[in-house]
Amino acid sequence: MTSEHNYLNLIEELNRFGISLSKERNLDHLLEILVETAMSLTHAQAGTVYLTDKNQTGLRFVFARNQLIDLDKAGLLDVAKHSGVLPFRSTDGSENHANVSVHVALTQCAVNIADVYATEQFNFSGTRAIDQKIGYRSQSMVVVPMVNHQGELLGVLQLINACPK
Repeated sequence: MTSEHNYLNLIEELNRFGISLSKERNLDHLLEILVETAMSLTHAQAGTVYLTDKNQTGLRFVFARNQLIDLDKAGLLDVAKHSGVLPFRSTDGSENHANVSVHVALTQCAVNIADVYATEQFNFSGTRAIDQKIGYRSQSMVVVPMVNHQGELLGVLQLINACPK
């Protein structure tokens, strides 16, 4: 495939994504479209969305997809949805930069990690626990802030295990 062909496919996919977003009014379905499109564009195996909670004090899990594992059957989605908020502040009142998603929300800067098991930059004990529970191995992760046109933080998108085409 030529790079021009890849470029045209990307434009076509982004166009379909934009049309889908403009038509959709159901937030759950919007998030599903967002994650599936982002996974497709980045060739990621999995994607997760966290949105800011109603009090703007942290992030709450709202959606996940994994191409290899049915997360609903694994019982992960219910557990994650009821796990509470990832707080923006630690118990001592300082900003919580230990969690990669919270760090991205606070800084509004994307983070790209080659191997979440090899880095000491963030605490991935939760990721490791989920991996163990569902028989998965998270490795690479890209976490990007989701910001509206007014610059207000909406949440973060995680893309996990990008695979070669």
